[in-house]
Amino acid sequence: IHIWLSIISYHAYAVVTFESKLD
Repeated sequence: IHIWLSIISYHAYAVVTFESKLD
């Protein structure tokens, strides 16, 4: 199991969602 892949995917999704809320 590649835990880092899950962490990176979750982090990327969180960043995109956060940036979307800024606009």
